[in-house]
Amino acid sequence: MALQLALLPIAAMFKTIAVLIFFRILFLLGVGIAVFTGFNFLLDQVKIEIFNSFSDAGALFPIVIDFLGLLQVDVFINLIVSALAIRIAIKAPSGILKRFFIG
Repeated sequence: MALQLALLPIAAMFKTIAVLIFFRILFLLGVGIAVFTGFNFLLDQVKIEIFNSFSDAGALFPIVIDFLGLLQVDVFINLIVSALAIRIAIKAPSGILKRFFIG
């Protein structure tokens, strides 16, 4: 009985810590999703502008456009834009954590 009474404050402390960690993870997950969604929209607009600059009338010769298609430049641009969106979504919550909670 005395051992149970001695362990009760320790259990309460662990419960409090677990709840704080859970809500911090939930907060950072929400921030990551919001940042990813916003930057993904922004980067989609940038990607559309890049593709439109290739397809403007008279901007490039048709053979150059065919060559860019052969080189799969569109896949390359999609890959770079997606990697940039993922990088921003991963770094944003850690920056918010440093700014508001740690420092």
